[in-house]
Amino acid sequence: MTRSKVELHAHLNGSLHPARLWALKAHHERRFPHEPLPVFPAWFTPPISELQRRSLTFDDVFPLFGVVQALTDHPEAVAQAVEAVIDDFAADGVRYLELRSTPRAVPDRMTKLQYMRTILETMETRNARGQILSKYLVSWDRRQSLATAEETLALALDLRAEFPNTLVGVDLSGDPRSGDARSFIPLLEKARHHGLKLAIHLAEVPNETETWSILTELKPDRIGHGTAIHPSLGGSSRLWPALLTARIPVEVCLTSNLFCQSVPTLEQHHVVHLKAAHHPFVICTDDQGIFFSPLSQEYALVQGLLGSSNEAMDQLALEAIDYTFASDSEKDTLRRAFQLP
Repeated sequence: MTRSKVELHAHLNGSLHPARLWALKAHHERRFPHEPLPVFPAWFTPPISELQRRSLTFDDVFPLFGVVQALTDHPEAVAQAVEAVIDDFAADGVRYLELRSTPRAVPDRMTKLQYMRTILETMETRNARGQILSKYLVSWDRRQSLATAEETLALALDLRAEFPNTLVGVDLSGDPRSGDARSFIPLLEKARHHGLKLAIHLAEVPNETETWSILTELKPDRIGHGTAIHPSLGGSSRLWPALLTARIPVEVCLTSNLFCQSVPTLEQHHVVHLKAAHHPFVICTDDQGIFFSPLSQEYALVQGLLGSSNEAMDQLALEAIDYTFASDSEKDTLRRAFQLP
């Protein structure tokens, strides 16, 4: 299996492993001993067996997101979560990580600016220790208003002046059945104008009108998931050629797609079509803690599905560097590190 990897589609809250969440829970109980916390799902008691993991569905794991938010409601806990996630990715052979999270405020505990600054400061401190280089993508939730997204962008642009090498992009995510990504296009273009890269969750559910506009008008730097673009998975004979023509790299998250049932089976996953079309894609985790899917496991799934050699998987990891939001010099450094014997 490939030794060094990059991770380009990872959400902070969903990337916390069970042991990390229990540690955050203990921290929260010490800090706020009289505050009730949401209850972990009944199955969420370590050790979680492989049989339990395989029987879980998205409806089983979704409640965990609310628990994680309750546990990371002040800067100290956010910093602890960020460092834990970075360390876990590093332990799995990830040498470059783009971590995304939606800024949020918690009354009397944390402002949106404090939330973002905590992530950035923790990343820069961790980056200085070496082994892994991490970057932050500011997430906008498509269920929120344009005014909220505009406020978040203003904060991000202020912080970018202070953290130009670490705050590198904007992510548009959230429930794909809500809102309309097209309404965010002017703000996304503004973000791009100010030097931020664009990673857009797209076509997680069939939506030809929205998907066509994002592919042909906005042309983001990367697409997250893109499951419902190929005609066999709810896309169309118009959308698939548009993606191939645009050559926009796709962030592929196999386990997440299976959990969320956006693909019916592993064998029907759209990565097969991307590979056959020689279209750029990068293997990612999405929510490695919630879905029990470390990046090494995702690479193993892709290798088994495509029948690729170890050398081909190493080449796939090396090519993924091209799709990062790192600087040219950082990409060169990563390439040299990946090609070491």
